[in-house]
Amino acid sequence: MGAPQYREPPATLNGNYWLGPAPYSPYSPERCHFTYRYFLDYSGGVFQDFWCHIADIAWTPSRPAPNLEYARKMTMPMHLGLISWRLGRPLRWNARREKFRGDSEANHLLSREYRKAWDWI
Repeated sequence: MGAPQYREPPATLNGNYWLGPAPYSPYSPERCHFTYRYFLDYSGGVFQDFWCHIADIAWTPSRPAPNLEYARKMTMPMHLGLISWRLGRPLRWNARREKFRGDSEANHLLSREYRKAWDWI
């Protein structure tokens, strides 16, 4: 893929809406379209991309979509695994508290600051 080639976004794309709450980055085709999934600002890479498809086969819900509770349970292990991968070490998860045990660095990766225009809370 190489280094991103920054340029003005196409007239049909609102770059601010495309970024959403992710950290600011100038437009580049490499960070958009199909390959956006390889940037951790927007996605969890290939791991996250394929997790939901594999897990969905095993955990098909009995309730119709949308089912946010189901989606949360299905994607939580993927998010936790991605944090472990990013830190390069095993982690201990406290499901009741929804925090990693004794690991402030891992807990910091559970969320991130939104860009000001997207901080609606």
